[in-house]
Amino acid sequence: MKGLKGNNKNICVELGDSTSPLSYSCLKKTKIKGNAIIYKLNNERHWNFLKPLNDVPWSYKNNEAIWRGVSTGHEWREEGGCERYWLVSRFSYSKNPSINVGITKYVQNVKHEWGTKWGLTKSRMLRSKILIFAEGNDVSTGLKWGLQSNSAIIMPEPRVKSWLMETMLIPYVHYIPVSSDFSDLEEKVNWCFENDKECKEIGETGGCWIGQFLDGEREREVMKEIWRIAVERQEVEGVCDGDVL
Repeated sequence: MKGLKGNNKNICVELGDSTSPLSYSCLKKTKIKGNAIIYKLNNERHWNFLKPLNDVPWSYKNNEAIWRGVSTGHEWREEGGCERYWLVSRFSYSKNPSINVGITKYVQNVKHEWGTKWGLTKSRMLRSKILIFAEGNDVSTGLKWGLQSNSAIIMPEPRVKSWLMETMLIPYVHYIPVSSDFSDLEEKVNWCFENDKECKEIGETGGCWIGQFLDGEREREVMKEIWRIAVERQEVEGVCDGDVL
């Protein structure tokens, strides 16, 4: 736990990929529930995508659903497995030519069970009509550029929220929903290919969602207001046991 000094006030900030609920106000980049206050932290990693994508028109994209990632997820072997565990265990060796899933690197002491596949550039992935996303330690970092693209997103209903407001995304409006264990992934991929027009529109709507984060001045004003609210709440609660950055 750390504290940031703002206007001669100490602000509690929790850094890293933690989604543990807090009983007191504290700035965090992600949360599931509790009294944490979402703030735009770690911009270089999470918000450095705001550049023009080398995207291609929908009509030139392949009928393919694609995912690449590493083996993150705090519940990889616990409580039935995390999203990435199920995605990889079910589809790393899929014989369905329309589903291209693979781990690029094993981390966090995860056993090497499903081999590895080459990492892919964004340009290569954007040649696919469908981008698959799965939460890792917290949010799926790549979801931001995925929504910015005109490819459609398939993912489980988000559990973790960040500055992107993932939990406010609407199924079949901003993304195509799939079960958290990905047991119906093939069914949803087939739905996309059978409903090409609707799938294309979902891809376009994701770009509209991202658009609200592209106004730098508005973003700074929102962050200033959240900072002010955090100071007020922490003064009332009297809680800030971290160091001062």
